[in-house]
Amino acid sequence: MKRIALAVGVLAALGALAQYPGMRVLTGEFDITGRTAIDPPSSEQRDTHFRMHLTGEAAQALFEHMEVEPKPLTCGDRPGNREKRIDSMLCSTDCESFECFFAIDIQKQIVEGGWAC
Repeated sequence: MKRIALAVGVLAALGALAQYPGMRVLTGEFDITGRTAIDPPSSEQRDTHFRMHLTGEAAQALFEHMEVEPKPLTCGDRPGNREKRIDSMLCSTDCESFECFFAIDIQKQIVEGGWAC
């Protein structure tokens, strides 16, 4: 039964992607957290934000389409890396690999900062 459900799910996903031929697979990680990424207060709800760390082709595409000039990293110890920031969205590169960090407030549908520096 589980195999049938998995097969149906895969076929449905493939059918959905076929409707949008320009769509590509994402790589990276995500988590559902509260508003505060590190050491949240005990009173804070823990399931309000969809936190994304994009890597690979998706991060590169986002980096390249951010219409701001790349600058040196504002935090971290990778002096050759460059970053682009628009409000709370951050993408960075070492010219070989790319990554982006941001969070979405699930209820308000607002992009916020992804991780602490």
